[in-house]
Amino acid sequence: LQENVDIKVIKKLNDLPSGLTGILTLDDGANWNVALTFEDGVLTTQVIGVSTGASATWT
Repeated sequence: LQENVDIKVIKKLNDLPSGLTGILTLDDGANWNVALTFEDGVLTTQVIGVSTGASATWT
């Protein structure tokens, strides 16, 4: 992800409601994969890697 996009996304994600817990995984299918972990509405971990196939999942 480009740094400026990354910052905007993270700021928005930090506004999620409390109690939200899980992992959001996004993959563009060509270049990048990002996994964002939330605990009680707070973004706790971000992992960025190479694409493994287009997807968007919440677990």
